[in-house]
Amino acid sequence: MHLNAQLKVRLTVKLDPSASGPEFGLQWFVNGFAVIPDAKYALEGSSPGGDPFSHSLVIRSVDADDNGEYSCTVVNRDSSETRSCRLVVQGESLL
Repeated sequence: MHLNAQLKVRLTVKLDPSASGPEFGLQWFVNGFAVIPDAKYALEGSSPGGDPFSHSLVIRSVDADDNGEYSCTVVNRDSSETRSCRLVVQGESLL
């Protein structure tokens, strides 16, 4: 089964509030491999006026091939944090 839809994955990741400076690095992973934005995956940052630390991973044309562990790691000068979730899509793979 192929869904002509997209899925937005949002994981809440918070860094140590005592960390100074707004600079941070953020990376999404699928099954331990870094996500590279392409026709399948899009990365969305915060909207103007929104939470500057709000980011989402968008998965386009979701199907069973997208099953797996999705994680987001945020790092700044003083700390890092990772959050993960497991996506299970029921249906047939396209491959």
